Amino acid sequence: MKFKRFYPRRSRAEWLIFGPFLNGLFLLFLCVAAGAFVVSPGRVKVYLPKTSTSDILKDENPIIVITGEDVIYFQNKIISLKELKMRLRQQFHPGSLLLIRFDRRSSMAAVVDVWNVCREVGFEKVNIATTSN
Repeated sequence: MKFKRFYPRRSRAEWLIFGPFLNGLFLLFLCVAAGAFVVSPGRVKVYLPKTSTSDILKDENPIIVITGEDVIYFQNKIISLKELKMRLRQQFHPGSLLLIRFDRRSSMAAVVDVWNVCREVGFEKVNIATTSN
């Protein structure tokens, strides 16, 4: 016995078209939303202190950035002092040059803490990034 249908019957193939489309929209939304939270190189904004004398250093040296809120970045990732000490020991030899970029609003205690970690690891040449007058 067959019953009369009041709606047109659709095949499964018609409904499967929307699955990949919705997945693509969802992935696009995730990429856009996650892109707002990713910090790319050079995007950490710091206002460097001014100095009358300065030397030009290459960017290939390891750079530690301290923001005005005393947040420490190493290789464009937020890092604690313990992690910084461990990663400096693992990745760089102590004789190499190190650069600290800090915001002029950051506390001197944060700068000195990072400087002490670098000296404990064995870096002899630790420089501070500044802007010239």
